[in-house]
Amino acid sequence: MKHYIIAKFKDREDTERLLPEIKALFQKAQDLKGVEGYLWRQA
Repeated sequence: MKHYIIAKFKDREDTERLLPEIKALFQKAQDLKGVEGYLWRQA
C-alpha cells in the first residue's frame, strides 16, 4: 500500500522559516514500522 503526503504552504513568504521543521517531521516517519522512506521534492 502506498500513501502520498503533500505539504502546501499558505504563505509563500514564510516557507524558508518553516521548511526545516516540516522536513524534520517527515524524516521522523522513517522510524515508523512499515515506512521505507520518503522523497522530498520542491516544486
